[in-house]
Amino acid sequence: NTKFLPNPDCIHMQKQHVSSITLKEFSRAASSFPIVLIKNKETGQYNTAVMLGLEQNENLYYNKDQWKCNYAPLSILHHPFILGRDENDAEPNRLTTCLLDDTPFVSETEGQALYKEDGKPTELLTHYFGLLRELFEGEKATNTFIEKLKELDLIVPFTLETVSAAGNKRQLTGLHMVENTRVAALSAEKVQELHKLDYFRAIHAMDISLGNMVTMIKHKNDTLEDKIMNFQL
Repeated sequence: NTKFLPNPDCIHMQKQHVSSITLKEFSRAASSFPIVLIKNKETGQYNTAVMLGLEQNENLYYNKDQWKCNYAPLSILHHPFILGRDENDAEPNRLTTCLLDDTPFVSETEGQALYKEDGKPTELLTHYFGLLRELFEGEKATNTFIEKLKELDLIVPFTLETVSAAGNKRQLTGLHMVENTRVAALSAEKVQELHKLDYFRAIHAMDISLGNMVTMIKHKNDTLEDKIMNFQL
């Protein structure tokens, strides 16, 4: 009897300042968000992500209870469905579709049905199956891309520093990018390898996406009295 309440405005993202993104999405996301690499302090692993805010609990693409962008990454759209493992499954490594326990988008009395009367999934649930499958496959391809960047030593940390009209400086750390000078210094053999893997398209998308810092700062200035007047990476 579980029913799903649609979430077209991505309300669960209103206080999220980053969101993961897959390699396949780079070309679409690059026109809207800065795409960066974020390193997990505990595992040392890198993840690709889009920046949504300049500080924690801030989403500059969410305003007045609405998602203010033409594109939303798969990592946002699949909510509240996730992939997990059923401890009672005879195959412990098999992934299954699960619902988050604390989501407000599930009801027993109202919303859209997840299963038909014959027990088969509705078109709505089948749609989310597809999103999760695409996300799962995309994450595997993205991890392979990141491993190649690490192997070629192309990832470097960077700091976003902003200066306000009153001269106040703020720094945003913990961000990483692909360093263009290191890419330019690659041997012809390594360049050819990246071309064969079609990774240059992703590297270029990440590079041009950083221009969206200007858009983010404009959104940020809409909330500030002491406006940001300059920034540097």
